[in-house]
Amino acid sequence: MKEDIAQNLENTVLSYVSSLQGVGEVWQPLFASFAARGKQVGFITDEDTLCCDALFLDLRVLKDSGSLSRIFDVWYEQSHLSTCLYLLLRYDEAFLSSDLWRSMQQRMLVYAVWEKDRDASLRYCGVSLPEAVDPLLPHDFIILAFHPHYDPVAHANELTQKGQAAFALEVLENIPPALVSSQEERAAVKVFPLLIIDRQCSKEGQLARFAKIYGESSKAATWAPHWPSPYQHQAMAWRRIGYSDMGCRLLRTFLHVHEDKKTRALLEVLQEESGKINETFIALPSSFTPLKVLFLLHAQSDYGSDVLYDGLCRVLGSENVIEYPGKPYLHGESSQVGGSYPCMFDWPRSPHTREDIQAMLEAGEFDVILYSDTLLTLDKEEIRSLLSHAKRTPLFIVDMWDQCGDYWADIAEYIDYKPISGYFKREYLRGGNYHENTIPLPFSYSEGRIPTVVNNAAREGLFWAGKIEYGTRTLTLSFVRDKFGVDITQQYSQEEYVAVLRNKLMGLCLFGNGFDTVRYWELPAHGCMLLAERLPIVVPYDFEDGVSAVFFDDLKELEEKLTYYLQHREEAQQIAMAGHTHLCEHHTSTCRARYMLAQIAARLAQSKSPGYSKK
Repeated sequence: MKEDIAQNLENTVLSYVSSLQGVGEVWQPLFASFAARGKQVGFITDEDTLCCDALFLDLRVLKDSGSLSRIFDVWYEQSHLSTCLYLLLRYDEAFLSSDLWRSMQQRMLVYAVWEKDRDASLRYCGVSLPEAVDPLLPHDFIILAFHPHYDPVAHANELTQKGQAAFALEVLENIPPALVSSQEERAAVKVFPLLIIDRQCSKEGQLARFAKIYGESSKAATWAPHWPSPYQHQAMAWRRIGYSDMGCRLLRTFLHVHEDKKTRALLEVLQEESGKINETFIALPSSFTPLKVLFLLHAQSDYGSDVLYDGLCRVLGSENVIEYPGKPYLHGESSQVGGSYPCMFDWPRSPHTREDIQAMLEAGEFDVILYSDTLLTLDKEEIRSLLSHAKRTPLFIVDMWDQCGDYWADIAEYIDYKPISGYFKREYLRGGNYHENTIPLPFSYSEGRIPTVVNNAAREGLFWAGKIEYGTRTLTLSFVRDKFGVDITQQYSQEEYVAVLRNKLMGLCLFGNGFDTVRYWELPAHGCMLLAERLPIVVPYDFEDGVSAVFFDDLKELEEKLTYYLQHREEAQQIAMAGHTHLCEHHTSTCRARYMLAQIAARLAQSKSPGYSKK
């Protein structure tokens, strides 16, 4: 039991904890582990001074003595509010109904409860003990609690002022959602402190911090869509990375629905700073050298990487694209993992085992390795072991995650491989301060799903189907529903979805978890006019506003353009057909694979040229 506690509880202790005290031999391995990392640890009696960041009590040995009451009283009355309390107890109805336990419960804020399973793992139970358990089996629980007056936001600000921004972020990220009562509190609890933390930090890692702020403020706008703070905070975050124009767009959308003095004043400030970001244009070489590719893919559904795999197979032949560990639904095996995303394919499965791949790496048979696992879900040691067989085969990171941060360094450290020759990035912000060898690589659409005949003569109305809960979607879609009578809650099967798409004049595309969404590509693929928020990311050979798509910056402009094109069907039809043609020429999975291979070839040629050096 001692080792189990040490092994399973260690990762729950937040990084700001530098000193630990406890009662009970069960904590010895845990304390030894922290002592080896330079933390201060010590065991106490009820007569000792309590001075620590975390107190660990084994109630199984304390509950029948007077020491528990005295030590708990000292923790409650004298310790710092941020001193966390870990309690290990065995489920005992007599103790849990005692006056002592009731008194303790009233004087602590429970953050988490875990039950020790039979396999020694800790199973999260929420923020309260279960009401009943099997009385014939022993049930051990661990409770993490704080003083009832503990304020994690204030604690995060305190840590930030001490220059411990990483610790502050961790404190905010571990606030249990169940403890946040109102929608406004839920929306505000992280975003503003994250902005404060960002101001305390250097430029290094700024895009990753922005991505976190963007995500939290987008969720906040979902929870409280008519409250101005999430929009104001995200606008200030855009300003921090030099995108005041994006902040202005966001604020104008809110003001189109709700007039607010503070939001209006912030908009005036940002408008004075706004300027056009220089576009990055990526030229597409006319040819590339055929390559043999090892594609390291995580097991989860990933629209970007899965469609890219389809494109590479179409261009190089599936025998030259070896994926590992392997995804069944890229090879005709039905799976629910992909959900409603159109990324199921039926390519021949590679016959190569891991041993085969290792031998091929050692023999230098692969021209390039693609690594697509930004969330680092692949087993670190297994991937490092596999890559250790490569003879300096060039490796390119493929980042198809929703976030716009620069994660090159994190991935490079995780896989521990050199050389990394480039970083393909889906959410590549225009003018973003990325690693020098970062290459824009947005989504595409598989030509296997594009209808062979597109007829838009009888099309009518606006198409929308998707999640409502993210960023300005809640505010925008509610407005579109009320103003234009569009059903924003309709759900379809894949077959129904495509059938409805082929009968709609235009389709609405809004930012989701990422700026680049599947809908941006599937609408023109099926002959709908693309009506989309103007993207802040680089899209090589993007659609042209008013020619092959229609873009808008804010809710007011969306209302104006939607009204216009609903009244001018012929213009919408022309744009829709031009968009369909443009997508087929530049944005199919084959086009995207050719673009990627051309970029790889160009960088590999550059790396062999005299005088070339890589940072």
